[in-house]
Amino acid sequence: MLLHAVKWDRKAAVQWVANAGALSSSITPTGSELAPELPATAEALAEGAVSVEHVTALAKAMEKLPAEAETAMVDFAREHPPGVIGKFGKDVAYALCQNDPEPRDAEPEPLVNQLMKSWKNGQLEVKALLDTVTGAAFEAMLDPLAKPRPDTSGQGPDLRSRTEREGEAFAELVNLMMRADQLPEHGGEPVTLTLTMSYDDLAEQVGQAMLDNGERVP
Repeated sequence: MLLHAVKWDRKAAVQWVANAGALSSSITPTGSELAPELPATAEALAEGAVSVEHVTALAKAMEKLPAEAETAMVDFAREHPPGVIGKFGKDVAYALCQNDPEPRDAEPEPLVNQLMKSWKNGQLEVKALLDTVTGAAFEAMLDPLAKPRPDTSGQGPDLRSRTEREGEAFAELVNLMMRADQLPEHGGEPVTLTLTMSYDDLAEQVGQAMLDNGERVP
């Protein structure tokens, strides 16, 4: 109808209808009145403080801004021509973005301690994955025991590799734990290491002893 009544082109007519919808209150099916989508703009237009061109520019800018930014946009429009409202809207959007809190990184998954062990050729192969705190505590206990042996006149320099020194340090750490006063219990009894061998072999210090798991120890 606007196309014929006031000789507007289609674009202008569509924009006028959109502006009217944003500036007018509406009635719900239950009879409740809803405030205009752009109440501050509607008030300024009613006062004659802004033009229809201002309204068009404000409506377009507000498509990308939160509702609380409308008052600042209208205050700017009261003092400036419609052509600069779009740029001011971008400046407002940028300022609001800068005020947003920094996104927080997702909480990392908690590390789970893992131990893998298997017997091979009379030796227990051990692999472990420890969390940061447990790993640091393990290193703190192991490192003093794994230091090179002092160069004494009786033994000479320590020729063991780092792997050998740390392996023997780990074995010493296990022995220290076996003698600790607060070891966990197994089946209601303190943890013990049981070796079985004949009395004669024990007396003669020959042969092999057998562990509970079937492995033999010279």
